[in-house]
Amino acid sequence: MVHKRIVRHVGNRGLVLMTLGIIWTLTGYGRLTNPPREVGLPHERVNAWGLAALWALPGLFAIVAAIWRKLDATGWGLLSVPPGGMLLSYVAGFIFAGYRGPWLGACIYAAVVLLINRCAAGLDRSAPWGGEERRRWTDGKE
Repeated sequence: MVHKRIVRHVGNRGLVLMTLGIIWTLTGYGRLTNPPREVGLPHERVNAWGLAALWALPGLFAIVAAIWRKLDATGWGLLSVPPGGMLLSYVAGFIFAGYRGPWLGACIYAAVVLLINRCAAGLDRSAPWGGEERRRWTDGKE
């Protein structure tokens, strides 16, 4: 019942944006309470509060953006900042520090960034996949 009310208000894309925002916010909280172990990656030089803010602030903004549709595009864009930063940290650790750790983590961050950008692609009507795809994601509402 509540799920249908939320979908009616924010739409399917807004619901996905809100869900990802909640996940990002909880990840920020997790980074604060359980900081990553130090293995020599650049993002580990940031203190726990900075790493928590890197995840939580875009998450909170995405939740607001899902409710306030005019901020939709900015919310989708900000969601790719934390995983993009982690991806760059893994790549920089490999290039500059010789870190040969779990490449699976870097691949997962890359997949998340690509998925977020694919979900947000429906915002641009000039994109080749923006027409019918957008109508399907928004239930025909603009």
